[in-house]
Order: sequence, then structure tokens, then C-alpha cells
Amino acid sequence: MNEQIPHGNLLSAQAQRLSAHLDAGQDFLESGHFARCQQQLEAALALDPNCALAHAMLALALVWQKQAQKAQNECNLALAAQPDNPYHHFVQGSLLTHAEQWQASQQWLYSAVKNDPEVAEYQTALAYALYQGDQLDAAIEWTSRVLQIDPQNAQAHRIMGLALMHSGKMEQAGAHLLEALSLRPDDSQLHQSLGVYFLFHGKAQKSVEKMLEALRLDPESESAQQALMLAQSANHPFYRPIWRWSVLLQRFPDWMVVLWLPISLVALSFIALPFELFLPKETVRAGHKGAVVLVLLWAAYSTIGYLMLKNWMNRGPRIPRQK
Repeated sequence: MNEQIPHGNLLSAQAQRLSAHLDAGQDFLESGHFARCQQQLEAALALDPNCALAHAMLALALVWQKQAQKAQNECNLALAAQPDNPYHHFVQGSLLTHAEQWQASQQWLYSAVKNDPEVAEYQTALAYALYQGDQLDAAIEWTSRVLQIDPQNAQAHRIMGLALMHSGKMEQAGAHLLEALSLRPDDSQLHQSLGVYFLFHGKAQKSVEKMLEALRLDPESESAQQALMLAQSANHPFYRPIWRWSVLLQRFPDWMVVLWLPISLVALSFIALPFELFLPKETVRAGHKGAVVLVLLWAAYSTIGYLMLKNWMNRGPRIPRQK
């Protein structure tokens, strides 16, 4: 006759299996193996369908697999079970960050930080949402707090570098980006960030090298492919002056970028006036038309370069995940 296992031991064994699945899911989440993370967390939920932590982590695994609606459903279950849990607020903020709803994500992440101010990951996620929402001073402030807690936080150094770069503080930005890369030399996003830093410093060849390394590390990265195209354009003799003008445009507000073309055309008309006094009208008209065409071509190429660079710069790092 088989010996009966006490009921308490059965519960203990089940709890151990649940804990093992949660730990494995967390490890896979940290390493970016989201499908395997999902398997572990679904196994955990098979043991305990009401495990709020499993629902919350599963939401992150799903959103990284571009299953936003399923991710939101899982997050709703976690919040319903534990509405005041700061980790669940962090997860909800992360889902909204994926959806590029910066203001809403900031609210949830502020709540997570308020309820658990010692967790660097929450503050890093908040800093990233602020950076993407063009609140650069606030992003720099929160990233500084993260680095006081965790000086070796590579994502915080990257966000700080990008925010400083947007603020025009290039030397400080470079120091943070180099520090981030030294901490995580195999991070594709960090190589991209350093690549754009080299672009701003006129080192197009170094930028190309960094973008190629980013693609080697992550061949499927659309942002790395786009960034490589930009770097190669900047390194081409024909496009180099246009690219430098596009970079210069980054220093001005968008409304000034829109206005510079009509201002250039008006200025060109005034420059042409003296020539009308000394040259035949046909010659002046032909020259004027040619100049207008050149200005329009220059405007088209530099504006495209400006928009591509701006779009690239808006592609920030992955959302920091809870360790």
C-alpha cells in the first residue's frame, strides 16, 4: 500500500513548482526570450490562475511579442487582484509606453515610483517616458536619480546620453553613451546611440561602423537598418553637406525648420534684383529659375534628412524591465 502524502506537503510542492516557474519566467523576461517566458508563466497560471505576479509578467512578455491586447488583458487581471501593487503600475506604464502614449505612461510610472521609490527600474522607465515625451529636463533629473542608486545602470546612461544630446550638451552625452556601451558591449541599441553621436560630431565613418555592429548584433532591427542608411548617406561625398545641414536643423524648433524654405526663396529673390540692372532679362530669368530649382532640391534633401534623423532619434531604448 502506497504511503499517503500529507495535504500540507502537496501544497508545499505546488508552491515550489509555482515559484520555479515564476523564477524561470523572470529569467527569460530579463534575457529577452519572451516566448519561453510566456510558456513558464502560463505553466505558473495553470497551477494558480489567480497569481497576480504571473499575470503582470506575462503582460510584459506578450507586449514584446506584439500582442498588445492580450498583454493589456493580463495586466488588467493583475491590477484587479492587486490594484495598489507598484510593480503592476510599472507594467501598465510599460504597456502604454509601447503604445507611445507618453503622458498616460508617465502617470502610471509616477505612481509606481511614488509607491516604491527605491526601485531603479521604475525610475528608469519613467525617465524614458519623459524623454520620449520631450520633457528633457525631467528625464535628465530622473535619470540622475537612477544613477545615484545604480551607477552601473546601462539603460540609464543611455537615456541620459540621448536626453543630453537633444539638449545640445554633446560632450556630456558622449561620456554617458560610452559608459553605457562599456557596461553592455553587446547591446545593439547602444551601438546605434553612439553611432548618432558620431554623426553629430561629423565622424560619419565611425558612425557607419557602429551601425554595422548594431546590425550584426540584431540583424532584424528595423531601426538599425534605417540608422545604417542614414550613416552611409552622411558618409557619401555628395550627401555630406546636405546631411550636415540636416543635423544643424535639429538645433532649431520645428516651426523654424518649416519657415526656412520660404525665407530662402524670398532672400533669393532679393539677391537676384541687382543682376536685373546689368544683365539681359532672359539671362536673369534663366539664372533665377536655376537657383530656385537648386534651393528646392536642397530643401527637399535636407528636409528628408532632417525628418529621417528626427525619426531615428525618437526610436529610444527598450523599456527597462524589473530585475
